[in-house]
Parts: sequence; structure tokens; C-alpha cells
Amino acid sequence: MVGRKSPMNPRILLRFLPIWLVLFGPRAFGQESSSELEAGPTQIELSIWRTPSYQRRFAESFRSQASVEPRVSAVEVDLMSDAMDLMAANDIDGAISLLESKRRVDGSAAIDFMVGNLLCVQARLEEASEALEAAVDKFPDFRRAWMRLGDLEARRGDVEAAHRALVEAYRLGANDSDTIGLLGWANAGLDRWVAAESAYRQAIMLAPDSLDWKLGLAEAMIRQRRPREALVILDELIELRPDSSKFWAMQAEAHLAVGDPSSAALDLEILEAIEGVTARSRSMLGDIHLEDGMPLVAADRHLAALKLAESPDPGRAFVALRRLVDGGEVQAAGMLMDELRELHASGFDSRELATLERLEARVAVQRGEQAEAAAVLEKVVDEDPLDGEALILLGRYHGRMPDGMERAEYWFDRAAMIEDVRNQAKLRHADLLISRGRYAPAIALLKQVQREEERASVKALLDRVERYERQRSREPSDGGGAS
Repeated sequence: MVGRKSPMNPRILLRFLPIWLVLFGPRAFGQESSSELEAGPTQIELSIWRTPSYQRRFAESFRSQASVEPRVSAVEVDLMSDAMDLMAANDIDGAISLLESKRRVDGSAAIDFMVGNLLCVQARLEEASEALEAAVDKFPDFRRAWMRLGDLEARRGDVEAAHRALVEAYRLGANDSDTIGLLGWANAGLDRWVAAESAYRQAIMLAPDSLDWKLGLAEAMIRQRRPREALVILDELIELRPDSSKFWAMQAEAHLAVGDPSSAALDLEILEAIEGVTARSRSMLGDIHLEDGMPLVAADRHLAALKLAESPDPGRAFVALRRLVDGGEVQAAGMLMDELRELHASGFDSRELATLERLEARVAVQRGEQAEAAAVLEKVVDEDPLDGEALILLGRYHGRMPDGMERAEYWFDRAAMIEDVRNQAKLRHADLLISRGRYAPAIALLKQVQREEERASVKALLDRVERYERQRSREPSDGGGAS
């Protein structure tokens, strides 16, 4: 019965031993191999075991281990042993069916754990996840189940679920390199780069020869804008595995981040020699040519990347396109936009399509096609009334029109109600008011922005506008004075 406090019969313990060994291995007993188990204790070990201090420490360690392992009744031990007999006969399905037929809400979490393990063996990962979740629901401190669940969810690619399980395993004392390294991977997948770095460093300390954890640490350095530290790690990795394309690709990214496009280009030449011309290498070359001030060549490389990819991911091309538009590179931006527009036929999501339409509108403005740009932006806003960037662009468009002040303020006010772009909308609105000589309302907007987020540039602008307003208020008005 679950929760039974009386000591387990030695015969039952002996019967349970093969189950424990198969599920957890001889290392669960602190031994390196089964041959060491068979050798038995030496006379020195026996004398140590008889000392009261050792016996006390042994009892404490057992209690500590018991706190993270569920209790198992004698009946459940028999059940697990019967399942082992079926496993020995290579009848995994039969073992699972037997255990499933006896699983109870008030049964031991060890049964659910064993079912989850067997389902993992059969690659039935969703069912395995459900069984392991049942195990930790019954016994929340079941460390081994949390570890297994974290590993399983990582295999399934569910980063959030893996992170939750691995954090619990770590909290309960799991301190092996695999658990901690996977925790680094999960934090990286959630863009928690400081936590990822910490986990990867611990994992490397425990497994200094692991290339995966070192590569993860290098990526964490790059994402935290510390590419020079990443280059030190990547030099070591490439020396160990010069044929690894992923090491060369990340080194190219790090060289780009430190402003060394020539070295990045050399890295990519080696990368393409290893794995051939790929969408990844072409898009990275596009980024390099952007850094080198060659926008047309950059656009051409990103076009090649889109055509090479079996399942094109436009994310990197959108980043390049935005940079081209920001730099006023109308011809190169137009080339890339045309290809992205063709790609839309094979499936953009609504967010990507809205991004493309906003960028098309900005290029239209740069070409002097103001009315066309406004029409595109109004279409974007009709489809997504909360598209703050499009609302601001509409405000700026109408602000350039001689009679567009009222419409411009309408769009800026709408954008200011959206949290993500609130301050940007108020700053653009203030710029427009200043250009029209309406200093008092501009000052009010600038003060609102400064209260929410202090910025030196906004403070300098606010001081300057307040000075203009004071000077103007001291000047006599036209036609003023006594008659």
C-alpha cells in the first residue's frame, strides 16, 4: 500500500533489484559496474561501515534520496517485476499494457514513471509525456521523473515545457552536466541569455570536453553582444573540429559582430567548401556586403538565399530589407521586395505580410510616390488597427501635407494608445508640432515621454524647445502696446 512505513521485506528488495538496475543502471548505487557489485565489500569497507559516524551519514543520505523518490508497495514491486519478465521476453507492448491496466490515481508515481520510460523506448513521446506528467503530479519531488520529462520535451522541441521540467529537476538536486546543459539550451530557446550562459558554464565545468555546451556558450556570448569572448571559444572548437560547418558559421557571425567583415567572408568561404553553397551562407554573405556598403550585392545574395532554401524563411531577408530601407537604398530594397512579394504566394503569415507592406510604403515615399504609400498604409491599418508603426507612418505622411495637420494628429493620437509605440508616436507628434511653431503642446508631449523613459536626447530637445517658448513669450506681440 502506498505510504506504508514498515521496512520492506529483504526478499522483495532482492526481487526489485533487477527493475532498479534496468531502469536506472548500477550507478544508482554509486557503483561503476555490475562486476564491482558482485565483488562484495572489502574488510576495510566493512570496518568503516560499522562505525557510528558512517552509519549516521549513510542513514542521512538514504533519507535525502528517499525525499526525491516515491514509495512503492510490495504489490507494486510484484507488478513491476512481472513487467520486467515481459520486457526480458522482448514484449514491450505487453509490459506497457500490464502496467497501464494497474495504474491508479492513488498508486505509486514509480508505475507512471516506468510506463513513461517504456513509451520513450518506443518513441511514443506524447504518451510518454502524459505518463511522466502523471508521475510528477502524484509526487512533485520526483527528481528522476522531472529529469526524464525535461529530456523528453527537449527531444520534442517544446522549449517551455522542457525548461519547466529541467528547472524542477535542478531545484531538486539534479547536478549532472546533461541536465544543466539542456537547461542552458532551454534558456537560450526562450532568449534568456544570461541564464543560458550560467547553465552552459556549469555544464562545461562538469563535462569540459562537451562541444555542444561550448557552442551554446559561444552563442550566448554573441547574443549578449560579447562577440570577442565568443571568438575565443570558437577558436578552440574549430581547432578540435575543423570540419564542423556550424562552428565556421557561428565564427562568421561573431566576426561580423566585431566589425571584421573580411574575416567573416573568409569563414563563409570555408563553410561553403565544407557543405556547399547554402541558403544560410548566402544570407550571411548578404549581411557582410551590407556592412561593406554594397547594397545591390547584398540584396542579390539574400535573393539567392531565398531561392536556395527548400522552405524559405524570410526572417533574415526582412532584417536586410529594413536596413536597406533605413539607408534609403531604393533600388536594392526594390529588388528584395519584389522577390519577397513573389514568395508571399507560397505563404507569408499576416505579420510578415504587414511588415512587407509597411516597408513598401516607406520605399514609395522615398521614390516620391506619396499617395501610393498612404493607400498601402491605410490598407495595413484596416486589416490591423493596432499596427503602431503603420499608424505613425500615416501621421508622418499627413504631417508633410500643407493641410494635413488634423489628420496627422489623429493618426499620432491613435498610435499613442498602443503601448509598444506610445513614446515613438508622441515624439513624432512633438516633432510635427515644433515644425509648425506650436511649442506648448510639443513641450507637454516631450515631458510625458521623459516621465516614462528618461533619455538624454529627449531632455536636450525639451530644454531647447522650452527656451524657444520663453523667448517668444517675452517678445512683444504684433500691434501691441499703448495707443
